[in-house]
Parts: sequence; structure tokens; C-alpha cells
Amino acid sequence: MRDFGRERGATQEASPQRAVPEEQRRGRPKDPPLLTLFEIPIVVSIPVRTSSQTPLRVFVRWLLGNQGVIKGHKPHDAETSSGLLRFGLFSILLTFCFLRPISVLINFALHSNLYSHIVLIPFVTLFLIWRRVTEAPLTPDRPLRTLCLLPLIPAVVLLSGYWLNSFPAGSPADYLSIMISAYVFLAWSGALVFLNATTARTLAFPLAFLVFMIPFPDFLLHQIESLLQVGSAAVAHVFFQIVGTPVFRHGMFFQLPGFSLEVASECSGIHSSLVLLITSAVGAHVLLRTPWAKLLLISFIIPLALLRNGFRIFTIGELCIHISPDLSHSWIHRQGGPIFFLLSMIPFLALLGLLIRAERRQRTAK
Repeated sequence: MRDFGRERGATQEASPQRAVPEEQRRGRPKDPPLLTLFEIPIVVSIPVRTSSQTPLRVFVRWLLGNQGVIKGHKPHDAETSSGLLRFGLFSILLTFCFLRPISVLINFALHSNLYSHIVLIPFVTLFLIWRRVTEAPLTPDRPLRTLCLLPLIPAVVLLSGYWLNSFPAGSPADYLSIMISAYVFLAWSGALVFLNATTARTLAFPLAFLVFMIPFPDFLLHQIESLLQVGSAAVAHVFFQIVGTPVFRHGMFFQLPGFSLEVASECSGIHSSLVLLITSAVGAHVLLRTPWAKLLLISFIIPLALLRNGFRIFTIGELCIHISPDLSHSWIHRQGGPIFFLLSMIPFLALLGLLIRAERRQRTAK
């Protein structure tokens, strides 16, 4: 008799085993990793290690040109990218902690003629950081953590003084000058903690550019306005003397033929001077290379501001003499600032062009 049980067992032993994919035999998951599901060449080209590379880290490395996707930029090492990521997370946390004063600052800037530029400063800073961070050389430097105390100490002093009422904030500008100064100092301190020395030096200007977020305290604003007011009046007096206009000056008052003219604090031109200073700082950083050229361009703003505002006072005075004294209250007095600002850009751009050519000749000579 045939042993069907033995034949059945033999048949089971002789049956081939189910084929196991090679990936499962190696211990890999059957499905591809999450990052390879996206048909994006830059993401697929990055080696995937699901245990250590999160999508956020991959995105940050792509943004910083980790694989050289930005033409002409060198890839960053893991230490530099990690430091930038930690500094970015620290900046987000710091901004969240200062959310109330920052919201007050935005509302204050949107309703101020002097500080309307503040809302643009963070965006310009981020652009400058993005522009410079891909150019940082690859050096195994360590963070200069000991230097973080230099900006940390004034930040602690400002915050402690405000909370203890040692620095009374009698106006919104005083309050914001204290809080935003502390915010900027803490950002600088975080940069020294998380960024290596080379990256910190590379981002020195973008981080220093944050000072233009800080409103002037009232006492400092009055001092700056007084200096610009006195300097503009002196320049206008020289213009009147050059053209031979009879004029008698007593302080901020000009006695001209047929009427008198006062140079008030509103005529100091501080807003246009501040905008011109910011423009010169960005232009010097982007277009110039040597420190002497950058310093010369930025220093040129002070005499240029006095010449521009003095020429404006002189123009208004001459129009009042030769046409009508009522022009002292016309649109050219109240809303003519942009015209004279554009005129001041002519010598500014001329000097910038000369400095660029001088640097070019200096490089070719070497």
C-alpha cells in the first residue's frame, strides 16, 4: 500500500521556498525611503540615511548649496551646515521670546515717517546671509564661544535695567530701543555660540546690519536732529553768501530780503540721511571689497547729507525771494524731500563708480 502521508510530507519538503527579495534579506525595508518617493533630482541625488538625515536637515543642506547645486558656490561641510541650522533654530526661538516688542516695533514703524525702513531690515539681512553663507570657505574652525559674553552682558544689563525700572521707558521709542537692542545683542551672542569662527566672520556684516532695526531713544534723536539742523543751516548760509544774496543769520533764523526763514528741527533731514546711510552700507558691502573704499563711501554720507539739506534750505529761500514768500509753505517745502534725495544720489553714485574703478585698477596692477 502506498503511504500517502509520507508522500505528502515528501512533497512538502521538495516544494520550492517562496522567493525572498534581496532587500528584505539584507534587512532593508521593502518600500523605498520616503525621500526617494519625490521625483525631485536634487533630493534624490542626496544619499539617504533615514537614521540620521531628516527631511528638514536635507532641505537646509539643499538651501545652503550642500551638494553644489548653486553654480559657482562651494559645498559646505556637515559642521558648518549643522551650526547654521542650530543658529537658525535659536533665532526663531529668540524671536518668539521677543514677540511682543517685535509686534510693537512693526506697528510703530508702519506709522512713523522716520522708521518706516525698519520693516525691511530683517528681509535684507536674510538676503545678505543667504548671499554670504554659500561663499564661506571650508575650514574646520570652532565657535568663538568665549566672545559671546561681549554682546551677552549688555543684553542682560538692558533687560535687567528695564525690569528693575532703572531705565525708564517714557515713550514707545525708548521702550523699543531697549528691547530691540537686547534682541540684537542676544542674536549676536547666539551667532558666536553656534557658528564657527570662519562663518561668524563671513556673516559679520549681515548680523551687524540688524542695528538699523533699533529706534533711536528720544534723547539721542534730539541730539542728532540738532547736529543736522545746525550743520544744514551753516551750509545754507554759505550758499547764500556764494550767490551774493543779502542775508543775516542769527542761530537758526535767516533774515532775507522781504521775509525771515527759520530752520526748524523738521528741516534736519534725518530721515533721508538715515536712508542714505543704509543705502551706502549695503552698496559698500555688496559692490566694494577693500576696507578703505567701504569706509570712504560710508563716511561720505555725513557731508553729503549736510550739503543736500543745506541746498534745500537755500533753494526754498531763493524761491521765496524771487517768486513769493508763500512758497515757504508750499509742496516743495513739505513734500520736496524725495527730489533732493534723488539729487544727492548723483554724487553718491559718482563716488561709488570711482571707487569700483580704483579697486579694479588695483587688482589688475597686482
